[in-house]
Amino acid sequence: MSACSKITKNRLYNACKRIFGGVEATLYLFNRSDIESYIRDAQNPNVIRGITMKSTAKGFRYEGYKKSIKPTVTGVSKEFGYSYRHAIAFLVLENGSEAKAEIEALGAGEFVAVIINKQKTHDAAIEVLGTDVGLVLTDMTRDLQDTATEGAYALTLQNEEGNEEPHLPASFAVLTEGATPVYSYDLSIAALEALITPVV
Repeated sequence: MSACSKITKNRLYNACKRIFGGVEATLYLFNRSDIESYIRDAQNPNVIRGITMKSTAKGFRYEGYKKSIKPTVTGVSKEFGYSYRHAIAFLVLENGSEAKAEIEALGAGEFVAVIINKQKTHDAAIEVLGTDVGLVLTDMTRDLQDTATEGAYALTLQNEEGNEEPHLPASFAVLTEGATPVYSYDLSIAALEALITPVV
């Protein structure tokens, strides 16, 4: 085993800062081919400090409602290592011809997804899925009689089986400037929003 596979720190339970789930009802999607590079933290490469887009490319906002955006991460044991399947199940809550065209485009591309956790007490409040391999559309259904979805399009973007990510979802965490930079949620949100096509 190489040194990079060793654990190095204690993980202690803190009842005052316990973990809790939930994500905000907005999903940010990027065409994987539009991302030029990630600026990764020198100490922990699973922390992204910035994203550089190609030319004038931007990401896109998919707004949901309550729990209509459901990200999951599943560990996958392989013959020569361990990988992680990133997945986002979400609803498209409209049925216009433009929405149909976008759904068909999702079926033909590779994507990177960003979600915002409800828990914002640490630097993993914003997470990026699909950074290395990318996400593809693996499932799409629309049941017009379903009382839960009320005819919305139910989609799942995830890594293809056998082609999972080498790491857990990355944290998107921007630091303040100055001699002693610290993590800033507000700066991280501002940096993310700057990458997204404005809503008009």
